[in-house]
Amino acid sequence: MDGVKDIEYLAARLNGRRVGLAEGARLRALCALGSTAALAETLLPGSAIKEAAPLQRALAGRLAAEILEIADSLAGPRGELVRGECDRFRLENVRTAARFLESGREGPAPEELFIPLPAELGCGPELAAAGSREELVSLVPAGPLRRWLSRAYAGRPAPVFALETALERDRLEYASELAGRLGGPDGEAASLFCRLNAALFGALLSARLRLTPGAAAAEEPAGAKELAEEAFALRCLAAAGKAPADPGRAVWTLYSGLAGRYFRLWHMTFGAALFYLALRLSELRALGAVSEGLRLKVPAGELAVLAGAAGGADA
Repeated sequence: MDGVKDIEYLAARLNGRRVGLAEGARLRALCALGSTAALAETLLPGSAIKEAAPLQRALAGRLAAEILEIADSLAGPRGELVRGECDRFRLENVRTAARFLESGREGPAPEELFIPLPAELGCGPELAAAGSREELVSLVPAGPLRRWLSRAYAGRPAPVFALETALERDRLEYASELAGRLGGPDGEAASLFCRLNAALFGALLSARLRLTPGAAAAEEPAGAKELAEEAFALRCLAAAGKAPADPGRAVWTLYSGLAGRYFRLWHMTFGAALFYLALRLSELRALGAVSEGLRLKVPAGELAVLAGAAGGADA
């Protein structure tokens, strides 16, 4: 199959990894560890990490490295689409640098605030040296991400919130373009993967607009009207952003459930790679919630609910 080196071997590997994700009883066990340091030692043995934020960044960096590994098993637009999932973490580092610039604080941004990404991705601690918007754009590797940032700065002179939204929309649109180059079952899976991530973005943005003072004037999420025409499950995901209680958790619970369903549907095809990454992203969010809960000394049972592990089935 064009663009695939050995999809059955890759899918088999990912099915094996899927079984080991932190879900259900495994996630509940992590909630009972008692400290962020114990969680870090369990997830990243020998890391000596003691605090929640560094652990979250280290886990994000580990996922970025895994995405590159999976992308190397693919070729053509399939490999590009998977590799493009690293852009969410590159964008996070760009946002960190942009927030620091807009804060008006003097000196470079502390390097420890950045996700430790594989060197080939760029957008690492070197962004800390940016002293202006122009410098920040120049420090981003040439390619789509630099173009997105330059365009966002040119069209949006102010809030970082608007900048972040514009960059994420560009990332999602680019992924959809790559998915559009595929046909057959792989194209179908890629299209659904992109729609699922767009729904996640729209729902989380909707929730953020409700919960963030002063953000209500931001634009309606791109594609919100299009989402209304999607399958019922995707409409539910978009609607979760408007749920009356804890909308963020409701969004992630639906996202994770849909990712698991689609992983099973395409479990021995290219779709397995895409929806495995969706599951890993959901796991990353859950582990972030556990690390914060342990930092705040939230009781294990309550933390399991917050992390989405209460009553959850094992993989």
